Amino acid sequence: MTREDFKNAKFIDIHAHRQLEQQDTVIIYSFAPGLNELPPKKTLFSAGIHPWNMNEIDISESFLQITSLSKNQELRFIGESGLDSSIEIPLSEQENLFLKHFELSESTKLPLIIHCVRQLSRLLEIRNKRRPRSSWIIHDFNGNQQMIEQCLREGSNKIYFSLGPRFFKSPHSKIANSLKSLPLDRVFFETDDQEEINVKMIYEEFAKRNQIEISSLKEQVIKNYKAL
Repeated sequence: MTREDFKNAKFIDIHAHRQLEQQDTVIIYSFAPGLNELPPKKTLFSAGIHPWNMNEIDISESFLQITSLSKNQELRFIGESGLDSSIEIPLSEQENLFLKHFELSESTKLPLIIHCVRQLSRLLEIRNKRRPRSSWIIHDFNGNQQMIEQCLREGSNKIYFSLGPRFFKSPHSKIANSLKSLPLDRVFFETDDQEEINVKMIYEEFAKRNQIEISSLKEQVIKNYKAL
């Protein structure tokens, strides 16, 4: 999906690792330097270094490439980047890299897509200290009601929640049990790296569980995107 097609779109896939043409869907392709290819021209994308991949690439060279892309009008988000307690890479190193992404997000005024595993408290500490102007999107969010409320207490530059495969596949996940706490004006949807699902399926599942019309949900997500 190209930027020219956005006005005709009904669905938005905010974070995808696949480049698939879908006539009614805006897909934001996740570009990771050193690991996958830049998308074709006019394709909307994000760019960042995932903490899982820090030992697989030349970080300096990769981040230089991300910075060089920052004037590309198809680059819509910085990331994904973030903090993950489940991997062996020291959190101090992860945080240093995350802060580079944060600073680029601020200087470009582009929203930041965040990978966060058991580090929400630290993430919010950084946010409170740094006071970002750009919006944050926590991708594949799987938090409980308390975690949602923590994020909602943040300042005027909003934190958004992107629901993806974990929400779709796990009816008893933390986020599945906390949907009523999630404001519709903070919601996005994504397919992440899953090949067997499309974002329409996630929209439909969310609408069913929340007992809302899918047409209203589609309109709200487009409003959310435009508000970033």
